[in-house]
This record gives sequence, structure tokens and C-alpha cells, in this order.
Amino acid sequence: MDPRVDRRDEAFALARLADEAGLDLVACQDHPYYRLDGARPGPLPDRPVPVWVGSYGRRMLTIIGRDADGWTPSNSYAPPDRIPEMQAAVDRAAEDAGRDPRSVRRNYNVMGVLDVDAVRRDGEQLTGPVDHWVDTLSRYVEDLGFDAFVFWPREGDTAAQARAFAEQVVPRLRDRFGDDLRRAAGG
Repeated sequence: MDPRVDRRDEAFALARLADEAGLDLVACQDHPYYRLDGARPGPLPDRPVPVWVGSYGRRMLTIIGRDADGWTPSNSYAPPDRIPEMQAAVDRAAEDAGRDPRSVRRNYNVMGVLDVDAVRRDGEQLTGPVDHWVDTLSRYVEDLGFDAFVFWPREGDTAAQARAFAEQVVPRLRDRFGDDLRRAAGG
């Protein structure tokens, strides 16, 4: 057992406890890592604060499926060929906890180079022109079940790449899937 994972698991439980308490005092002294002794949450948000996690280990994927609102892996740590087994672990844990697996949002941090002259590549880094990005991200929605993306340009003119992503890639994905990619991902 990894105590770092145990700490995160306990922190999720306490965050939910505080979130559900509203303005009531929160006390919890029987946890091994954290103690709350008369904490008063606030100010209260309009809705519960979502918990998103970007982890990859078996136990953390189980915790994500059981408790988290979203999973946000990065292609540099979890390339596309590893995603199906990780998605299955999150889904199994959600089902075991009595949750609909589709209630766990899936955001992929995609690192790469968006450039007409870049060699087309997929995996730990996505590189290529706009068409390649649109086709690849569409496949990530349809085959891997992602419903959102964050683009992380890795080299070159990162500001120009971010603009191209926002102005050329995103509109084409919206044309293909609508504003809500979750529908395309089965959500």
C-alpha cells in the first residue's frame, strides 16, 4: 500500500464531507492522516466543487472511478494505446460503487506540435497539421471515450499553435460532435 494514495483517498472523502456539510461545522478525528475539528466550510459555491484527478496507477484509477468527477490523463504519461485498459479500470470501479461510469468526465491533456510542417505522429506527443489533429482527436472521442481536451503546445511558436487549435481544430470538432463532446462519447 502506498501511503500517498491512502492520503489522497482520505482527502477526497473529507472534501466531500465538507462539501456536503453546507455551513454546518465539520468534525472528523478518526482518519489516520487528516483531522477536522470544528471546521466551517465556506463561502459556499453554487454547486459542489468537482474533483478531477490525473493519475495512472491501478489504485488511483479505482479511487477515480469510485469518487472523482473527472479523470484527466496526459498523453505523455498515458499514450493512447494505454487508455482503454485505464478507462476500463475507472469504469469497473464506478460500476462497483453503484455509479454510472459516464458520470466520470474524461479530459485528455494532449501535448504536441500543431504545425503544417510537422511530421504526423500520435502517441506520447501528437504532431502534425490541423487535419491530423482533428482526425486524431475525433478518434480519441469515438474510440477512447474522451469528452474534452486541453492542448499543450510543446515547441515552436506556442502562441500561434494555441490560436490555431482554438480557431481551427476546436470549431471542426464542434462541427463534428456539437458543443458537448460527451454525447459523442456516449455520455
